[in-house]
Amino acid sequence: MSEEQENFSEEIEDPVREANWFKVVLYTYLQVILIYGVVTIFTQAYYTTTFYCFFLIYLGFIGVNAGAHRLWAHNSYTATTRLKVFLMLCQTLVGQCTIYDWVLYHRLHHKHFKTDQDPFNPSKGFFHAHFFSLVQKPSNNQEELLKQIDMSDLEKDGVVMFQKNYYWLLCLSLLAFTSLYIPCCLWNESLLSAVFVAGCLRFGVNLHLTWLIHSATTLFALKKGESYPADTNLVFLWDKTYWLHYHYLTPWDYQTGEYGNYGDDQISALIRVFVALEFASNLRTTSTAAVQQALYASLKTKKHISECLLETEVNGNIPPDHYLNPKKYY
Repeated sequence: MSEEQENFSEEIEDPVREANWFKVVLYTYLQVILIYGVVTIFTQAYYTTTFYCFFLIYLGFIGVNAGAHRLWAHNSYTATTRLKVFLMLCQTLVGQCTIYDWVLYHRLHHKHFKTDQDPFNPSKGFFHAHFFSLVQKPSNNQEELLKQIDMSDLEKDGVVMFQKNYYWLLCLSLLAFTSLYIPCCLWNESLLSAVFVAGCLRFGVNLHLTWLIHSATTLFALKKGESYPADTNLVFLWDKTYWLHYHYLTPWDYQTGEYGNYGDDQISALIRVFVALEFASNLRTTSTAAVQQALYASLKTKKHISECLLETEVNGNIPPDHYLNPKKYY
């Protein structure tokens, strides 16, 4: 973030955001039926339905992380039309919102990260970033800032705009087909189990995984002064690193994981598979030498480190087939 953006963010008062009562009721009720979906798994659903539910969750996970986040929000790689259609359908399956709206709010989140103009603002804590910010309407200032976000690349993308124009038709059709028709007709699952396991449970888990992208820094990012590994018994449950901070400096690096890892996460590996199958290309990343050059350039020119990292990425000499030997670059 530049100095002008920081000063602008500090000058704006943070008005109280109004509650979106439709989302308050929807997301609160969803938590209850999500729990009932778990109960249904152990009481009446077929094993096939349970495994199928996890399969749908993974498809949604791919659609948001590899699609909405790394491809469309940050342009970290280039995808063929066939891959874009696949990722668009996976993201639609989540049922949260259009790719266009998701990217719009995510870019505002990056531009004003941890300020009052950040629509998720993880500096206010996990529950605010993960849930409370999602059931509030944007403030008037945030509405104005959203209008300033450059979305011209998505407006030229036929797949994104097709989904934006026909979102509810696509979403409801996919949900009915995948959650009801397939389990009920292919292996005679009961309608109740199909609704609560393949429908509600899948929907709830996918939403939490998506929300975690904006709240992950409160869980997986080391805070100033903390040691690595983290000096806490929670290290046996999850790890904390500086990789999430790195993501906010180089959001275009395709290897930056959403939950605090780098290069060895499933989505990074899947993107490399897409490249090997010739469905993706132009992976954007960096190397140790490029980071060193960027640090030197930042000291010399007084530019922000993120600008220097972008320049070294553009002017770097990473071979196009580096995905065949990824560990060399992280």
